[in-house]
Amino acid sequence: MQQFDYEDPYNQLYGDDKQLDKTTFDAQMGFVKKVYSILSVQLLVTTFICAISMVSDAFLSFQINNIWLFYFLIVIQIGIMYTLVCSPHQARTVPNNYILLFAFTLCESYIVSVICGLTDPKIVFSAVFLTVGMFLGLTIYAMNTKTDFTMMGGFLFAFVSVMIFASIILMFIHSQIAHMIYCILGVMLMSLYIIYDTQLMMVMKTDRVFLVV
Repeated sequence: MQQFDYEDPYNQLYGDDKQLDKTTFDAQMGFVKKVYSILSVQLLVTTFICAISMVSDAFLSFQINNIWLFYFLIVIQIGIMYTLVCSPHQARTVPNNYILLFAFTLCESYIVSVICGLTDPKIVFSAVFLTVGMFLGLTIYAMNTKTDFTMMGGFLFAFVSVMIFASIILMFIHSQIAHMIYCILGVMLMSLYIIYDTQLMMVMKTDRVFLVV
C-alpha cells in the first residue's frame, strides 16, 4: 500500500511539479480535527445518558412508561436531519448550526438510552463504550499514519456488498459461530471506513491534482 506523507502529500505522490499550499492544508487539518472532536463529544454524551438509563431505575421506568417520547424524538431527529441537509445556510450559520447539532445529539442519545432500557443495558452500554474507544483510536491513527487508504473505495464497496448478501444468507442459518464471524467482519469494515473517510476529508485525490476539500 502506498505511503502517504501528510507534511507534503502532493510531492510524495506526484513530484515537484505543483506545490500544495501549506496554510490551506493546515487549515484543512484543523477543520478535520474540529469535526472529529465534535463527533467524539456526541459519542461521550450518548454514553453518559445510556449510563444513567442503566444505573437509574427511576429514569428507566420513566422511559418505559413514556414510550411516546421515544417516537416523538425520532420524528424530531429526522426533522433536524432534513433541516441540516436541505438548508445549507442553517448548517453554516452560528449559532443555529450548533443549536441544531446539540438538539440532534440529545435526541439520538435519548433514543439509544431507551434501547438500553428495552434490551439489556449492559450489552448496549458496552457497545457504546467500545465504539467510542474504536472511533477515537482509529481517528488518531488515520490522522498520523503515512499509509494511503484513499484508494480503497472499490474494495470497501465490494466488502459492503458481500456483507449485505451474507446478512440475507444468515437469516436462514442459525449458527452462533457464523453470526460471530459476521459481527467481527462488520467491525473490521466500519473500522476501515472510519480511516478511509477521515483521509478523504483531509485530501481529495484526482488523477493529477491534490485538492483540499
